[in-house]
Amino acid sequence: MNSENNNYRFLEILRTFSQVDIAMLKSLLDGNVEYYFKDENFNSIRPLLEPAILMVREDYVDEVKELLKDFDLNYMGVSLKDDLKDDDDEYEEEKDNEN
Repeated sequence: MNSENNNYRFLEILRTFSQVDIAMLKSLLDGNVEYYFKDENFNSIRPLLEPAILMVREDYVDEVKELLKDFDLNYMGVSLKDDLKDDDDEYEEEKDNEN
């Protein structure tokens, strides 16, 4: 049911920069609701400039929101938590070396 039909109104549900998120969302939504990703191809060519935008047919919006409420999206394709942890460890090491 993945289609872009001008007879229906499609609404934005979310934006993501992550190709992994897009693939996971497609596997979850294919065959269940009518949707498309706006700017998906642009995101592949120049990542982190424009997100892919999940557009869902208006009468499926509530169903999709329910499906996605516990879905863990990556959004950026980068885990900042791990990077911050590494920075904290380096800071602690520098602090210990000063003493």
